Amino acid sequence: MPTDTHVRHAVVMGAGMAGLAAARVLADSFEAVTVIERDTLPSASAPRAGVPQGHHVHGLLALGAEVFEGYFPGLRAEPEQAGAPVWDWGEGLCAVLPNGIPPSTPMGMPIQTFSRPLLEHVLRQRVTALGPVTLRDGLTVTGLRTAAPGKITGVRVRDGDGEDNALHVTLHGANGTQLPHNDDDFLSFAKSLRGPVADTIASLTPTSAVRRYARTVNRRIAYHRLARWPEGLIALGDSVCTFNPAYGQGMTVAALEARLLEQMLGNRRAGTPLDGQAFQKAAGPRHRLLMADGNHPRPGLGAVAALLARQGRQLVHEPPDRHRPP
Repeated sequence: MPTDTHVRHAVVMGAGMAGLAAARVLADSFEAVTVIERDTLPSASAPRAGVPQGHHVHGLLALGAEVFEGYFPGLRAEPEQAGAPVWDWGEGLCAVLPNGIPPSTPMGMPIQTFSRPLLEHVLRQRVTALGPVTLRDGLTVTGLRTAAPGKITGVRVRDGDGEDNALHVTLHGANGTQLPHNDDDFLSFAKSLRGPVADTIASLTPTSAVRRYARTVNRRIAYHRLARWPEGLIALGDSVCTFNPAYGQGMTVAALEARLLEQMLGNRRAGTPLDGQAFQKAAGPRHRLLMADGNHPRPGLGAVAALLARQGRQLVHEPPDRHRPP
């Protein structure tokens, strides 16, 4: 990150969704952008160790998809050509609610589902095609370089370590549910759920082992509360907060952080440094709004739950036309 007008090189630590989005934004303002990734990245679409939930189904929320499409025009079409479908949320989603299954109703809300490796592969190709960007994988960041106390000038590193017409199935558990470890347990767990998922997968042949991911706790580091923040450093992505992946927020938050970074770069007056502390203070409260804390329920949460339950009952019994957008 720059601290004066003479700094022309930005370094991004991590080639995940947040890192790639940040690199795309920084490429418009810097002569050189180096992305450093600990994993040895696959040449094609394949899972990697640094993304433990990368074996599971992913999807972008509407806002996140809009932001990414703005940075990478035509992005939605590339995964679609590789087999990642785009479908209407109301028409294609089979939602099994406590009172039944709502009728299929077009809503005009397109959504795209895909594997995480596919989307990352497409984004890596787009980002590394940018002139200023260089991606170096197999390197582990071991520390930060400083020119003076509180001033970051670089990083220290050391050498580190498609859809194929398949149906990607992710099962969620809650309230202490024991998730399956093998194929038999996976099918048994599916049969314990209401809805058609068990019948759908019963006759299919598994193409991989069952992959469990159980770290669903929200975590946020309140960097924005620090009285002093080192010059030349910005923290975003998983280094600041991680979300329960069941709600699909993480990639959209990465997109919004990139947009905030772009805005701050654009608003910076000539001859002034990029204020990393201002970025953390602007991003911190936004992260908090998305976090759910079971130990400290927010005021009004019970009323929201009651409203959602009532709407769920209405969706099942009211005519489909009632729910179409104007």
